[in-house]
Amino acid sequence: MMEYYEGSPCIVQEESLLWAQDKSGKHRLLYEIKKWDGCVDFDAPGGPYFCDESTLKIDTKPLIESKFEIRKRMYAHLDVFLRGLARDVSIEPAIAFDAQHGMNTDIPF
Repeated sequence: MMEYYEGSPCIVQEESLLWAQDKSGKHRLLYEIKKWDGCVDFDAPGGPYFCDESTLKIDTKPLIESKFEIRKRMYAHLDVFLRGLARDVSIEPAIAFDAQHGMNTDIPF
């Protein structure tokens, strides 16, 4: 696909924060990075960035397991991300109560 454009070759990169299941099936805050081969062509219609979808590479991992530099960069976006998540997700845990000890036996975390 890239052979149709005459622009400068580049790597297009997109970072995302996700609330999704990890490999073990637990819902966690994930960091995802997508990379494509692409080109920049300011004269082409629909430009200036073009991606070759056949070269897409996706790496997803829990944010806490990412490098410090990534966590530090993503920290600036956490406020907006968590506000959006809180608007869209509600948690209503079924909490079991232990009458003998007067405490909850099921912590919703």
